[in-house]
Amino acid sequence: SLGEIRIPARVTYIGATAFMNCTALSSIVMYPAEPPTLGANALKNISPNARIICPTGSVEKYKNATNWSNYADIIY
Repeated sequence: SLGEIRIPARVTYIGATAFMNCTALSSIVMYPAEPPTLGANALKNISPNARIICPTGSVEKYKNATNWSNYADIIY
């Protein structure tokens, strides 16, 4: 039933399958300016309406980062 998560600026790694199958997860607010290392399938099967919100000026970094690029169309 987790609908939103906020990832603190000090996070540098999100493990594989960390939020996999969290189908209610529709909002991920990222505070790190640099994309944390994202493990394989960490966000697989989250809500089809999900949005990943990044700090101003970091969107392209996230869209191009390893494993984050799989979610480029929902990164804002």
